[in-house]
Amino acid sequence: MRIKVFFFDGDKSKHLFPATFDVTLGQDESVTANKLRGVIMSLGGNFPLPGIPWLRVFGSAHARLAANHSFTVLQLPASQTFTPLNTPTVFIQPIQAVDQDYFRVGMGVDIDHAIQSLRSAKKPS
Repeated sequence: MRIKVFFFDGDKSKHLFPATFDVTLGQDESVTANKLRGVIMSLGGNFPLPGIPWLRVFGSAHARLAANHSFTVLQLPASQTFTPLNTPTVFIQPIQAVDQDYFRVGMGVDIDHAIQSLRSAKKPS
């Protein structure tokens, strides 16, 4: 689902790129350890800042709609000597795929609108 909201910069003849907000439900392997399982909710959007229409705030969140699972931490004792990796007593622990939600937030500049604002500010009235 996408929601768009249009803004007008002063007069009705110049409209800004719309603010958008997206909601998606589905599956995403980047959140669920490279396996398609469960339901993932993705939220995203961008919005022009009031008073500074060429500066935009954006962000997104990708979260699994399930309870959190905590795993025990592998704790190793400190070694006083170096042991080569090809020694039969060395165990190589495989690394599990990423199984976590992720989020991002940022700011962006609408270059076209910023240049137009600078040009109109320099024109004599």
